[in-house]
Amino acid sequence: AMQVHQQGLAEVKRIRAEMDAIIEQVNFDGSFSEFVQFLRTDQQFYASTPTELLKEASFIAKKMDAKLPSLFKTLPRTPYGVMAVPANIAPKYTTGRYAGSSRDDQPGNYWVNTYRLDRRPLYVLTALTLHEAVPGHHLQISLAKEMKEVAKFRNRT
Repeated sequence: AMQVHQQGLAEVKRIRAEMDAIIEQVNFDGSFSEFVQFLRTDQQFYASTPTELLKEASFIAKKMDAKLPSLFKTLPRTPYGVMAVPANIAPKYTTGRYAGSSRDDQPGNYWVNTYRLDRRPLYVLTALTLHEAVPGHHLQISLAKEMKEVAKFRNRT
């Protein structure tokens, strides 16, 4: 247990050094906590409209689409779209989520929550999109559904 704890402390120290290097690289004049506050409050890190947030998520996803053939041997035939979380559920909904289609003839959807843009920093959008959409859950769910050599109940993950 102590070895794992020490490894964790070393990792925190390594990441903090990377963060400090970024602060220096961008010539930020202030403390670490002031930099974090800057990231959380400066408007340049946030979309100003729901459309802007959706366009950015779509751009990230489509850039990754172009790289998929060089990273994966098998790609799904199922398409996907990027869309806003419906307004009636957005206030209590997560930041983003991939929803695979329940029907074989329908695309999957990467839902991006455009409610409260002041809580949706753009700097987390790449990680969110790669996890939820592509390669992420889109490949996971679509490829599982498209597998022919397994029992039907196994490809409905």
